[in-house]
Amino acid sequence: MYWKNSSWRPSWTFSIQSFKYILNFSYKLLFDGIVSTTVSNINNLVIGKVFSATSLGYYTKASTLSSLPSSMIDKTVLSVSYPLLSKMQDNKVQLIRNYRRLVRMTAFLTFPLLVTLSAVARPLIILVYTEKWALSIPYLQILCFSFMLAPILSLNKNILETLNRTDLVFKLRIINTICFLCIFFISIHFGISGLCIGIVISSFITYFVNTYYVGNLLCLKVLSLIKDIVPFLIISVLIGFIMSQMVRYISIDWIAILLSIIVGFTIYILIAYILKMSELNEVYRIIENKIKK
Repeated sequence: MYWKNSSWRPSWTFSIQSFKYILNFSYKLLFDGIVSTTVSNINNLVIGKVFSATSLGYYTKASTLSSLPSSMIDKTVLSVSYPLLSKMQDNKVQLIRNYRRLVRMTAFLTFPLLVTLSAVARPLIILVYTEKWALSIPYLQILCFSFMLAPILSLNKNILETLNRTDLVFKLRIINTICFLCIFFISIHFGISGLCIGIVISSFITYFVNTYYVGNLLCLKVLSLIKDIVPFLIISVLIGFIMSQMVRYISIDWIAILLSIIVGFTIYILIAYILKMSELNEVYRIIENKIKK
């Protein structure tokens, strides 16, 4: 139908210039993916060699569960952010404004979810997986904090790709990989709990390094970008503490999970409302539009 109604026809020509542009853009992303996958595999291989199969199973279970909320938000953010930011790559003021808005919204959603998962880890594991998996609870509680910044790191990668700075994407991958491996091989000597803490430290260092480069590229102070997410972190830690205390004193697992989540999120929403956080209004509008459809 398109062929019949359109006058456009493909020309039998090959553009060397376009090929070079695409190759220059994409090969660095390819290497970035290769390094990321290789490091992930080395991570699992070394843990399997150093610790027992049982310990590896507990760690893997905790890692898988702690990554779920982050990966769900990550996929949503990536599907929305890249086309949105790409449209604004020639308008730097608008690009910066929307990038920061996306970062704040991502932190607003991600931080309380992962802090909640950490707070209810004990009754959740025992209720869903039984006491056999109880040893994975402290690993899950720690690793939740390592995935808090993952969606924001994806946004940082998106903004670099939008500005055609895949060279920086690959450069940051190398820097952060070296940093991660150093921390990994030091922390592994302190058991799996020590390793989990090392992974959390590595994730925060990765965030600071990435934010520094993105801030320089956008002519923004790093401190201003960090300040964008700090309020959500503080409030999330506060509700996490309240929820963990509730879980501690309620003996029935499903009641502990349900009540702590209701109380925690009610407090979070109330604080966001009192502080007049624009992200709360945005979430409300999104939900309202979904219901109307």
